[in-house]
Amino acid sequence: MAVLFVYEAIGNSGELLKKYQAATNKFRDPKYQKGLIAHICLETPKGIQVLNLMESSEHMNKLINDPDLGKVVDDVDLEAVDVSYSQYHYKVHDFYVKA
Repeated sequence: MAVLFVYEAIGNSGELLKKYQAATNKFRDPKYQKGLIAHICLETPKGIQVLNLMESSEHMNKLINDPDLGKVVDDVDLEAVDVSYSQYHYKVHDFYVKA
């Protein structure tokens, strides 16, 4: 079953988007794309929200637990941004993509 992973970062959206862009360039590596159906980044009134629609929770867990992922995040230095994080996982019951 597909799973939606929602990551919310609350803080200065301009600073967060700069950090996001630096990280996402590295995440375009096919290694991080396994099981990915869709990836969306939204600017919100409170900061940014990143949504990853994955084929399964197993794919998401592999991505989250990948040691190289931690290195990418460390390289981007997200700690330099004053932010609070929330993460959510939702089971997806239906979705479609325009053909």
